[in-house]
Amino acid sequence: CSGKGECQGDGSCACEGGWGGERCSICTGGYGEQCEVRCEEDKDCSGHGRCQEDGSCECREGWSGKHCQGCAAQYYGEECKAYCEEGETCSGHGTCQGDGSCACEGGWGGERCSMCTGGYGEQCEVRCEEDKDCSGHGRCQEDGSCECREGLYGEECRDRCDAGVNCSGHGYCAENGGCTCYMGYVGE
Repeated sequence: CSGKGECQGDGSCACEGGWGGERCSICTGGYGEQCEVRCEEDKDCSGHGRCQEDGSCECREGWSGKHCQGCAAQYYGEECKAYCEEGETCSGHGTCQGDGSCACEGGWGGERCSMCTGGYGEQCEVRCEEDKDCSGHGRCQEDGSCECREGLYGEECRDRCDAGVNCSGHGYCAENGGCTCYMGYVGE
């Protein structure tokens, strides 16, 4: 009986729990691949899901794990219901609301306030808005930075390059007022 049951006097097998078939070589419903109990149909997967016919747990929203014993990604708290816990600062850039959602500060977005929204710089600071023209001396880029006119530099294109700096036409004015050379050129 494949080592999973007892041979009866009539030649049939009396299979152990979880095993079935003529030679006790088939797992029966409610048991896993190795015929270990995964969940029982009258149980509800740690109280956070439903036992399926194949013995696996189908977890409710917010829960995960073989037996629905832990919070799924992006869910927090004792009941795995929220994206944040009350009093939490949502990645330091927002506040947790009573429903478990994050209210993000200006420039920040995403479920946990961890991403910059359009028109903001790397640290989500306002750099320029797409309908602005960078103090009248440049143009706002998609990432929120300013592309300055020749001879100007800085976050808002308010700084002028040093007098006489034209980079010989082989570079551009850098933030230090000097030149940054194009590829293939060197010098000051």
